Amino acid sequence: MFPTDAITIRLDNNTINNNVAVNVLPSGTYTILNISFHSQSSESSSMSCGGVFLVRHYATFNTEKSMAYLCNNDVTAILDNKTSALITYVPYNLRLISTTTATSVASSTVSTINGFTYGEVLVILILLMIFTQAFFSELKQWFFGVRIENPMKNKYNKDL
Repeated sequence: MFPTDAITIRLDNNTINNNVAVNVLPSGTYTILNISFHSQSSESSSMSCGGVFLVRHYATFNTEKSMAYLCNNDVTAILDNKTSALITYVPYNLRLISTTTATSVASSTVSTINGFTYGEVLVILILLMIFTQAFFSELKQWFFGVRIENPMKNKYNKDL
């Protein structure tokens, strides 16, 4: 997972039969996290930092390289025709960041009881009451039976 302040740049070359050299980032300190290429041609594309090749792309499928490369020079890309590239970086030396510093964690506004939110506990209690009432009413009907007020009186017997 990338840091929250990571920056992604997309480069496109939609020209036909032209290789384009692009200065992606000016001179500075960068930690390059990820580079990916997608091409519709079989020509080569590349990305370099101060003359050091980071990624070379030779085919029509996707090429992706994850890294944590510290670059103290400018980053340039050479894109062939119908090629796009993505570069994700942070504008500082990621290796100098201490991993033992205290980080603030956003507090949650959802209160929980043993892993259940108050809404879930309320729904469980309401369903428990409904099923308990249904169980005991069925048990009462089974034990005492169904009471009929006047078994002789019904809507078909007009004599009574």
